[in-house]
Amino acid sequence: MSSLPPLTTRPSEPAGRFIRFHHIEYYVGNAMHSSLFYTARLGFKEVAIRSLETGSRDVCSRVLQQNGVFFVFSSALTPGNEVFADILKRSGDGVRDVAFEVDDCRAIYDKAVREGAKSLAEPHEESDEHGTVLMASVYTYGNTVHTFVQRNGYSGAFLPGFQAVASADPLLELLPECGLLNIDHIVGIQDWDQMLPIEAWYIEKLGWHRYWSADENQIHTEYSVLRSVVMAN
Repeated sequence: MSSLPPLTTRPSEPAGRFIRFHHIEYYVGNAMHSSLFYTARLGFKEVAIRSLETGSRDVCSRVLQQNGVFFVFSSALTPGNEVFADILKRSGDGVRDVAFEVDDCRAIYDKAVREGAKSLAEPHEESDEHGTVLMASVYTYGNTVHTFVQRNGYSGAFLPGFQAVASADPLLELLPECGLLNIDHIVGIQDWDQMLPIEAWYIEKLGWHRYWSADENQIHTEYSVLRSVVMAN
């Protein structure tokens, strides 16, 4: 049995429904090289890009898909991008954005900010010939952010501002199926004394709940131990 302390955070009702993981965005030093690795080694297909040719002068992003899994690899196009430079200097290539598809972006964002979450981007619409998407973003632990994506029936390859990629890497025809279907869960590594405060953040700001937990009594070796809390909506 876990010896983690009982929850003291007041439960809160979610302001909307979290439908699925929409995408995971990585900040990397070279978006093309990173996307090529996932294509050649894990069977992903490039489906959309955002770069100079689509009007983006600051960031290059390449979107990969395998069934219900979408990964976005983004790199700075200019040397003065302090956000990219700071993140890559501190942690190297890694996840920046864990994005969720939601049914009410504005309500979920408003609740999170009202409960103390720090805003990155207020609710705003982005549109192209395929429709309009409502999005907003908040900061969570470390360098990580959460973007709430309300698609409203959007029919494009990914999101407004991205251009669909028509051609496929010929290498894919020679490789077996990898079989990745969906993103099951995301692990956020915390300092030893920071896991429970982060758990409280998800309860208060997003209305999630503790689904499962384990501690050093269940997970340990001769030299190490692990504490873990699974949050769910």
